[in-house]
Amino acid sequence: MKALDRRCAALLVAAASLWAPQASARPDMELDVVAARTSLAGNYLAGRVAGAQRDAEAAATFFRAALRADPRNPELLERAFLLSVAEGDQRESMRLAERVVAADSTNRMAQLALATRALKAGSYARARGHLARSARGPLADLTISLLTAWSWLGAGQPARALETVDRLQGADFFGTFRDYHGALIADLAGRQAEASRRYQAAIASDGAALRVSQAAASFYARIGDRDNALKALADVEKAAPRHPLARAAREAVERGAEPDRPIASVAEGVAETLYGIGGALGRQGGEDLSMVYLQLALFVTPDHPMALVTLADLYDQLNQYAQAVKVYERVPASSPLKRNADIQRAIDLDRLDRTDEAKADLARLIEASPDDQEAIVALGNIERGREQFVEAAKTYTRAIELIGKRPAEPAPVAAPAPVAAPAPAA
Repeated sequence: MKALDRRCAALLVAAASLWAPQASARPDMELDVVAARTSLAGNYLAGRVAGAQRDAEAAATFFRAALRADPRNPELLERAFLLSVAEGDQRESMRLAERVVAADSTNRMAQLALATRALKAGSYARARGHLARSARGPLADLTISLLTAWSWLGAGQPARALETVDRLQGADFFGTFRDYHGALIADLAGRQAEASRRYQAAIASDGAALRVSQAAASFYARIGDRDNALKALADVEKAAPRHPLARAAREAVERGAEPDRPIASVAEGVAETLYGIGGALGRQGGEDLSMVYLQLALFVTPDHPMALVTLADLYDQLNQYAQAVKVYERVPASSPLKRNADIQRAIDLDRLDRTDEAKADLARLIEASPDDQEAIVALGNIERGREQFVEAAKTYTRAIELIGKRPAEPAPVAAPAPVAAPAPAA
């Protein structure tokens, strides 16, 4: 009997290792077709393999197929739900979230997903109900407090929103989240004096945080305080010289215009909360949970540039280049981050052996901006990597000739989240 069990287990593992790589490459076969032809145990094991490879799309498909064969299995249900969120399948993830909370009303991530859906729809009381039923913990406390505060602002009660933010207690870096979101809420509520005080507190806590500086500069420019607007950008420009967003904000202030307002609605505040926490998690090794938070942020605000770039960069870290390409394509053309996203997308196309397409895209970028040193260097790197040495030498020479004309412009693809401190344990 033991020999038979071992043989069955070996066959299942072999099947999983066979199917999962096919799912990653899958040039000729759709994932759902593969899953439909696989047994419950095979789908479970294939999902585990795909999950270990950080292929959320394949893992979600296999676990959903396994769940259809065993619909009462709580482990399969929760895995299928979380992977559906990470994959970005909004409809399926919300449907599964309802099933999860029906079985476990305190499930944190399922309640968070349903609260996010309610916040997007403007059902603020319902959102608070979902958040209140969630199990607690350090990360949950941070998330719940900030989202509850935004729900009160959406309900037309800014005083209660600020009281909720001010009650946030926890790790030292919670203070930056508290000051930053308190400033955003006061700003949207039209409480200028309070917003100014809270922006100053956030800058004092972490002046190098891009989103803090960007929002503060926008606020001060709107109230006609040019000096404080430029001062708000000083630290972040030291930490990330010529960052596209900081540079765009500074240039707007210098010409007497108002920088883009990063957060102009409750929905954007909700997305900013999820993006900020997700970005912090990703930098501290919590890639899986980071992906869930970033996808929820994009569920609320699909064109949030920094959430898109951060998610794409996360896919890059996980060697999921095809997924990264898709997300970089979604960065709005109006965003200062678009150029950086296009360059990184071309790099990923080359990694996918779509080199001709990558080079053509970079050539178009260079034609539009002949002094775009970063795009030129990226093209040279691709040519060198493909052993096109003559072409690479010409391209690098062109980049070198630009050095004396202007300083090299670092263009970080992953936009930093508001807080650089370690995120709490999930």
